[in-house]
Amino acid sequence: MMEFSFEYYDWLKEININTSIIKSVAFFGVLLLIVPARILAIFMRTEVKKKFLWLVFVCVIATWLFGSLVVGVMASYIPGGLKLFLAWLAVLCNVLAFTVANHSRLYKIYEQQLTKGFYKN
Repeated sequence: MMEFSFEYYDWLKEININTSIIKSVAFFGVLLLIVPARILAIFMRTEVKKKFLWLVFVCVIATWLFGSLVVGVMASYIPGGLKLFLAWLAVLCNVLAFTVANHSRLYKIYEQQLTKGFYKN
């Protein structure tokens, strides 16, 4: 009979031992999501590109704020990095789902702010 191995992969062991990896991903690593978004936006039409980049900006900033807050608070109480990684992943999935579900309303708020002149210099 075949038995399954329940050992961690090497990268999961490293995350669980060293919590500074997940802290650095939560505080600074999410900003790296902007790079593939900009590359993907090159291939889009102008009106779609503007909406897409606004939604990426909302998603990245919200994940950066909430993810770093959750990981920062939990890091002082939870010794394992794997639980911190799963908590940060849950924040990322929730923010992404919220952004995708409410994309039209978020873009309307952005357009309203543009017409008021809030973002103009």
